[in-house]
Amino acid sequence: MRDALRPVLRQFGTLFVTFTDIIQAFNNDKWMSGWVRDDLQASHYVCSWKVPNREPDMATAGFRRTAYYMIAVRRDAAGAQPVRCLEALGCNSKTKHRKMPLSC
Repeated sequence: MRDALRPVLRQFGTLFVTFTDIIQAFNNDKWMSGWVRDDLQASHYVCSWKVPNREPDMATAGFRRTAYYMIAVRRDAAGAQPVRCLEALGCNSKTKHRKMPLSC
């Protein structure tokens, strides 16, 4: 289903997605990185970073998955500017997604 949505999502002016690296046994991180590389990198400014201040899992006191934010803005949209990595939103050189091609 998600691959069927790719052509439609590519046309969006602004995308804001929250995702985890693993969904059950599926490597979602790899899929998201491929989606950005193959579908969005040429047409959108993209930035992705770890979600800050997550609540730990009650049973283990640790995090079961790494969660990320991703924002993408079409480069040809009226008034579009590159997406910036803002510390106020928890984005910095330590929290930026390391595998995804980013423009921030």
